[in-house]
Amino acid sequence: MHEFSLAQNMAEIIRENADGRKVISVDINVGAFSGAVPEALLFSAETIFKDILGDAIDIRFHIEPARAVCICGTGYVMESPTSFCPSCNGFSHTLTSGTGVFVKSIEVEDKG
Repeated sequence: MHEFSLAQNMAEIIRENADGRKVISVDINVGAFSGAVPEALLFSAETIFKDILGDAIDIRFHIEPARAVCICGTGYVMESPTSFCPSCNGFSHTLTSGTGVFVKSIEVEDKG
């Protein structure tokens, strides 16, 4: 289950960027074609974040659509890995987003 290692890596990124402050919430982008299962990632993140970062954290996932640019120049959202270009019906494309998992933002308490 690679969701567990993804959650571990994200927890370390969050911890480093929180700079000793309490983490309140985290926004995470999950690409539609990332291969990560959001439910498994949430379970792993809740467990690991609590162990590494302390208290429970509000974790919000945002599914990022898979976008591609066809060889004809048309940009489009891919509904499935076998989607064809809506303009030329071709299949020669480059994926431009929707393949990764990353921490989008972190909300921390003020040091006060």
